[in-house]
Amino acid sequence: MNIVSLEELPQEKVTDFFHQHWGSPKMVISSGVYDCASLDGFAVLNKDNRITGLITYVYKDTECEIISLDSLEEKKGIGTSLMKEVEKEAAENGCKRITLITTNDNLLALKFYQKRGFRISMIHRDAVEKARRIKPEIPLIGNDGIPIRDEIELEKGSQVMENSHWPKWAVESIEVVPPNPDWIESGRAEVKELMKRLSPYGVKEVEHVGSTSIHDLPAKPIIDVMAKIPSFHEVEEVAGKLAEDDWHYVPVELDDRPWRRFFIRVEHDKRVAHLHLMLEGEPRWEQQRLFRERLNANPAMREEYAELKKSLANQFPDDREAYSDGKAGFIERVLGEEN
Repeated sequence: MNIVSLEELPQEKVTDFFHQHWGSPKMVISSGVYDCASLDGFAVLNKDNRITGLITYVYKDTECEIISLDSLEEKKGIGTSLMKEVEKEAAENGCKRITLITTNDNLLALKFYQKRGFRISMIHRDAVEKARRIKPEIPLIGNDGIPIRDEIELEKGSQVMENSHWPKWAVESIEVVPPNPDWIESGRAEVKELMKRLSPYGVKEVEHVGSTSIHDLPAKPIIDVMAKIPSFHEVEEVAGKLAEDDWHYVPVELDDRPWRRFFIRVEHDKRVAHLHLMLEGEPRWEQQRLFRERLNANPAMREEYAELKKSLANQFPDDREAYSDGKAGFIERVLGEEN
């Protein structure tokens, strides 16, 4: 991914981007009125030298405020990569926190930022109404038909940015390695052991899924297993039981995937297995099985996925969210294929 400082781009190129996607470079929010085309920032350029993502920010003492973030191509890690550039820049400049403001209709932005460690810190009621007095072209209705009225402020502290308090396995780099025939047997062993551990909690089905369950596919050397459970009510007790075998429970507020309860088994400070505990009737159960079966039956599709995974691992070695987002389109296409 080609990321450049806005200082390296012609001013008119940046200005044209904001006119095309925002109506003008003028940004009116509670923290001030900004000419985004003149701010510090970074841009992602494609092979045709066209801007496909852009972020701007300002410094205020020990705070860095993100003023704008645009990604024109979804699920390619563009937004995440731009955020990381700003976080790195902010840390090097001694910032204690990063803040930003979005509007109440922007549910995708709220999801994006919170998955990356931001917390809601303040709601400015009717702030957009005030902003319209300065910039009347701000629309009344936003995403999903939601009236645009309020601003939501989010922040991320330096401790979260540095990841200094996380164990090594929680922030380990992504490594895609050549296929290993032993993975299938390792998967069987995990399934057998988890059936024994989880059956007292009503678990009757455990399956090996993910890339290590697919023949001749390069993968992260981590065995993914899913188990079906009648209820999440006893998850704390399950976590205590699995901890005896070095399984670590990831709280749902950190995992940000309420449809599952997620566990990571660790050996020598490295991930060796993931457990996705799902409720009976969860649609993702069948999707995981279908994806595995279709790739096992289709060598061409398997090869395409292998190249995608290797490319994403090289591009985002330290960003699991961006790596996963980059695979999402391919996975959706495979699941949508006719039998």
